[in-house]
Amino acid sequence: MLPRGCARDDNERGRVTPLFLLPLCGCPVGQATVCPGWFPEASGATADSSARCAGTQARLEITGRLALETARRLVYIRASVPLMSKTKIAAIVLAAGPARFLRFPKALAPFAGRTALEIAIANCTELKPVIVVLGCDAARIRRAVPCGVRVVVNRRWRTGQLSSLLAALRWVPQGTASLVYPVDHPLLTRAVVRKLCRAFARRNATQKIVLPIFRGGVGHPAIFAPQVHQELRRARTAREVVYRDLRRVKFVKMDSPGIWLDFATPASYRRCLREYERKLPARRLSGRATARSAGRSRKRQR
Repeated sequence: MLPRGCARDDNERGRVTPLFLLPLCGCPVGQATVCPGWFPEASGATADSSARCAGTQARLEITGRLALETARRLVYIRASVPLMSKTKIAAIVLAAGPARFLRFPKALAPFAGRTALEIAIANCTELKPVIVVLGCDAARIRRAVPCGVRVVVNRRWRTGQLSSLLAALRWVPQGTASLVYPVDHPLLTRAVVRKLCRAFARRNATQKIVLPIFRGGVGHPAIFAPQVHQELRRARTAREVVYRDLRRVKFVKMDSPGIWLDFATPASYRRCLREYERKLPARRLSGRATARSAGRSRKRQR
């Protein structure tokens, strides 16, 4: 699949040509990769082909400067770069930590009729597989995990968050990236997850980690390429791996502080609850729009 506004040159494998650089007259791009009307002496063009292209010269002169300026800014993407639909990403929801200052586990914290765990799983339903890591209060939380979601119990949850991540990575298929989603971030949305996944699919070859950022603050969730998983297994913390080499990190700008607003105390929980309820009408409208879009898609498939 080619980038929008581009065409492939069949004579050069993997080459992608912007449409505005193709001949306006519709001449095929052959071995010479130029329109005969542009360089007739170089391409062995006939008089007919030159005449056929002569009418395009005025338009080329007018749009030439614009085309050159666009070419300077154009990012050429090879056809071999995977798109989102072909990029395998597993979702890892971290819900093993304790809630020392709350009267309920973080995963079961209520938000307008939903729990933090339900919000997290709903935001990750487009990713496969979805893995929930439990630890503290595992038996109590497990009853709230919906069918179809893999549950991993981390017996070593007291040693820190990285141990939960490593427990989940054992169940991530080989060659699959991982989106790491802490359950105590209830203001995250499906749109944030989608935007990160699109950015991961369009990253360059050197970028192995994708992180959201808002007003200079880095947040969650994070996406790790499969090549980074082995580094995580040898590290002391995930942060150590992320900031080891910032040249391989792709930061994605977001428009909400929800990427770094979490809760651990009654005060921070109340703040998140107020923000969640304040944005609830917009969330409901977004959910209805998504449902309508899915319904139209199913009708087309029929």
